[in-house]
Amino acid sequence: MERDTRTPSDEMLERVLRAADYRPSLPLADFASQISALAAKRGIERVRVFGSIVRGEDHFDSDIDLLVSPRPHVDLLDLALFAEEVRVMTGFPVDVVADTSDAPRVIDAAREAVGL
Repeated sequence: MERDTRTPSDEMLERVLRAADYRPSLPLADFASQISALAAKRGIERVRVFGSIVRGEDHFDSDIDLLVSPRPHVDLLDLALFAEEVRVMTGFPVDVVADTSDAPRVIDAAREAVGL
């Protein structure tokens, strides 16, 4: 490490990452195996990605949209904790949707989703 260097401010770091076109698909690909292992530990199966990442439209302000199949014992707290752990790991907001509903949003997500 160089001497007499400063840590960049949050604002400067954001500007650099934005200029470098850093987007959620990048850390998602890097951490895919760790995210899958984390999901299994929480009783979550079939982690799939949908939304802007799948369409190749993600950008610095995008979130990570995950469609998951929770086991019967998994509750909303488990899903929220999983989302938070993925957020911390990747640095991007995460939206986790369980595929246990037939709501239009879930059906649309399932049509578009691809495996992690």
